[in-house]
Amino acid sequence: MVLAIDGRKAQAVRDSLEEADVETLMPMEKRIVIHRQTRKKIRKDRPALPGYLMVRCLVGPAAIMGMNGVDGVRHVLHRADGEPYLVSNDVAMKFMAMSEIVDETDEEDSTVLAGDFVEIMRGPFEGICAHVRSVDRRKRIAVIKATMFAGKLDIPIPLAFIEKL
Repeated sequence: MVLAIDGRKAQAVRDSLEEADVETLMPMEKRIVIHRQTRKKIRKDRPALPGYLMVRCLVGPAAIMGMNGVDGVRHVLHRADGEPYLVSNDVAMKFMAMSEIVDETDEEDSTVLAGDFVEIMRGPFEGICAHVRSVDRRKRIAVIKATMFAGKLDIPIPLAFIEKL
């Protein structure tokens, strides 16, 4: 299942669920950024899907009510027919593989602009084509609008992962 969570409470939600013996999957991206003052490279982790948490558990009304009762959980994502949106193990593992990919921010200059149509070349979203909503050159991220988890989501993608079509 996929939970929509308050991004500021992500770690607290994860800890609460793991304390209740619910397996959680929060894919993280590894980034290497250059400190502005010292110019040293720093490795940082950030959620690959901010605001979302995948959980593995038995699905039923009690489980859904329990998930919705955790502080910081906004709701369980549902399909159009009202059933919880379930993520296959293969898809979950593809997201977890994101943790092994490091975004090197040294390579400069991408010509991607807001409104461009791009293809994602690396990571768990590989092969998806989408429109770019915004580009942050300082953070080296493009926000794309993609259909995922039974709806259209804004997903931040490292510029190194996308190619303009």
